[in-house]
Amino acid sequence: MLAKQQRQEIRQMERGAEESGAREFRERVLASGAEAQRNVAPYLEIPVLRRIIKTFTNDTRGDFEKWACNPLVLEMLKRAKSALDEGRLTEQEAETVMIGSLLDGGKASGSGNSSGGSKPGGNSGGKKVRVETNNLVSALNEHVQLRMRGNSLYEQRRFPESLRTYTEALSIVNLVQGTNSGDQREIDKNKTATLMNIGAVHMAVHDFGAAIGTLTEANELMPNHPKLLIRRARAFIGRGEFQKARADVDLVESFEYLDPREISAVQNEINKAEHAAFRAERAI
Repeated sequence: MLAKQQRQEIRQMERGAEESGAREFRERVLASGAEAQRNVAPYLEIPVLRRIIKTFTNDTRGDFEKWACNPLVLEMLKRAKSALDEGRLTEQEAETVMIGSLLDGGKASGSGNSSGGSKPGGNSGGKKVRVETNNLVSALNEHVQLRMRGNSLYEQRRFPESLRTYTEALSIVNLVQGTNSGDQREIDKNKTATLMNIGAVHMAVHDFGAAIGTLTEANELMPNHPKLLIRRARAFIGRGEFQKARADVDLVESFEYLDPREISAVQNEINKAEHAAFRAERAI
């Protein structure tokens, strides 16, 4: 009896969330300009295209009109509608193709932001595409393949190429947004791993400031990951910020998670680097 009541309550909550989402979507469309409304109107009666258009409202900067007035997006919607009307695509196929096109567009716009103070990967706080689980698997598979290629390039010490590849992988997880908490955790986990990869590349070329910034961003997604903190501690050593390096190592030591020998090795690195810096300062 209790289980039945809980199921009813869950269904009521889901209906309420759907109604609230539909209402918010209508309001966003009606609040947009006349051109944007005209552009999306022909596609709102088709469920799969309506779902795609609804993702335009997820933009954190409120850029629904930029999506709704983008010629490439409108051409994509037009072709998808034509293919659906003629039976050349199923709704599932259309959604997969369109999500893929949006991902490709996001990666193109995000490439090249690997240095110079900008966060890597582009789009980290801009347009997001809400992706259902079945399409998310495809996106994350592509993401993982890019990371594996980046790992291979890193092992070959081809650091500029590995950084570009990791940045391309990051652009995928920066663009997509899960439709449930489990999917979003998977996205965040992969984003954290990619930021750690990028941090390692920055450290390999002695760009310790960029490494610290990237690893701190990763730490915000997955706080106090022991391997992450150890890597950031080594970046702090490279910057000569020994007190911050010790703080990270002390935190890791308190978890009693890593091999004590690994922690001891980093502590020795801090002591040696600090002693060398002291001697250099005395010699001036």
